[in-house]
Amino acid sequence: MSCTPCNISNCTSCAWQGYCQTCATPYTASGGTCYLCNIPNCLICSAANYCISCAAYYTLDPLGSFCTNCSIPNCLGCSSSNVCNNCGGSMFLSTMGSCVYCQIGGCAQCSYTNICAQCNALYSLSADSTLCFQCNIPNCLQCTGQNVCGSCAAGYSLNSYGVDSTSCDQCDITGCLSCSSANVCKSCLSTYTLNNGACIILCTITGCQKCTANQVCSTCFTGYIINSSSCILCNKIGCTNCSSSNVCSSCLSGYSFSNGNCLICNVSGCLNCLVSNIC
Repeated sequence: MSCTPCNISNCTSCAWQGYCQTCATPYTASGGTCYLCNIPNCLICSAANYCISCAAYYTLDPLGSFCTNCSIPNCLGCSSSNVCNNCGGSMFLSTMGSCVYCQIGGCAQCSYTNICAQCNALYSLSADSTLCFQCNIPNCLQCTGQNVCGSCAAGYSLNSYGVDSTSCDQCDITGCLSCSSANVCKSCLSTYTLNNGACIILCTITGCQKCTANQVCSTCFTGYIINSSSCILCNKIGCTNCSSSNVCSSCLSGYSFSNGNCLICNVSGCLNCLVSNIC
């Protein structure tokens, strides 16, 4: 067995012939070659004076030409000169890229020292962002205190209606989005309309006052008559209500009812005309 020379410039030790593993200062080994690495605080260069890894507490610039000091207190490594990506000791990385103390129970991440930006699952953030409330109430969207619900999911209502509510009660009113009490709706789904605490199916049938399911009219407005599942306009002059499309059942003031018609009665002192203007 013989030893062959390591004929790579500035190499002090080869792993095998033609592949350097250790270079002389200020050169660094990369890919079996020695590259000049005169960049302060650079650990490894992949080409002449092109850094790919900086020493601790230093940050590599995007062009690989220098290593900048990570000046953020308690930061172990920066992604840029003013944005930390790893904090040391008991410090936590904030949403602002700095290192802060985050000693709020249930807090996942702080934005500033002891100012929480996001709580852990099953916790809710207080209004001043200094506390994370435990929120183990089923169907509660957000708590205002320790297991005190402030708002419930759709279809549920606060059991005490906003004052220290400890549960969300199901809102059993058909078509109701949220209740003000267990049996009083305060807002309905888009296909319903609110009417005295109840939700009525939104009726798109012309002249219809109240619909049942599947857009079937059950009650028409005054001046319309129900016909199967729809409403027909009562187009008799002076008529307030029809028994059919052309037969009137009641008349407006100033008109007299006669055989399914409404007649103008201009005879002074006459309560009812037999025919127009004949008392």
